[in-house]
Amino acid sequence: MEVFRFQSEHCEVYSQYLNYLHTDRAKITQVQHIPYLPIEFFKSFEIKSGQFEPQLIFESSSTTGVGVSKHMLHDSKWYEQSVTHAFHYAFGPASNYCHLALLPSYLERQNSSLVYQVDFFIRNSAYSESAFFLHNLDDLYATILANEKAKIPTVLWGVSFALLDFIELYQMDLEHTIVIETGGMKGRRKEITREDMHEQLSKRLNLRAVAGEYGMTELMSQAYSKSHGLYHCPPQMQINIREI
Repeated sequence: MEVFRFQSEHCEVYSQYLNYLHTDRAKITQVQHIPYLPIEFFKSFEIKSGQFEPQLIFESSSTTGVGVSKHMLHDSKWYEQSVTHAFHYAFGPASNYCHLALLPSYLERQNSSLVYQVDFFIRNSAYSESAFFLHNLDDLYATILANEKAKIPTVLWGVSFALLDFIELYQMDLEHTIVIETGGMKGRRKEITREDMHEQLSKRLNLRAVAGEYGMTELMSQAYSKSHGLYHCPPQMQINIREI
């Protein structure tokens, strides 16, 4: 409720939105009654509370082809703290893993929140092998094999189409590696169901389950699935269902 009152007063776009809804702020006394700002507004307005020069500006991938959302962050440390807590809640300390990232579509554009997150994990990992891989799939394959042999706890981050491209070239038995798909064919391959994609990955990599991350540029929270596409939210992220 404190956050609502602060943002309703200091976020100009949100304040105007509440005025258009004829919202009596004094009558908002429960969290479930707080009006949510439509996500589309991040494509049209600078959404920020007060006046500040943002340390970070994240941009959405615009897979719908209709505009790019921009999220302006006052302090990068907020995002780093949020992603650290969310990952820890699902898998334990991020620094305990070697992070290997196969995120070509995200690396090829500017201001991706996912790239910032994974880069932060790579820089703070206990393992120097942590790295991004763009087109050097042979190097990725060799690194995973070496990590498996050394029993290094590893996370392979991958956008869906890139993971499918990878398993068309390589087959392996992963025992010490968590594969986290970050969703989306990004127009690179034919869309298939998540179940079908996870089945293909599980067969080629001999995995009991494929994990997943769901995050949004416009939010500072990530939800993780450990298996079967069932996502669990960290404590700082709450889901409410509304009639639009």
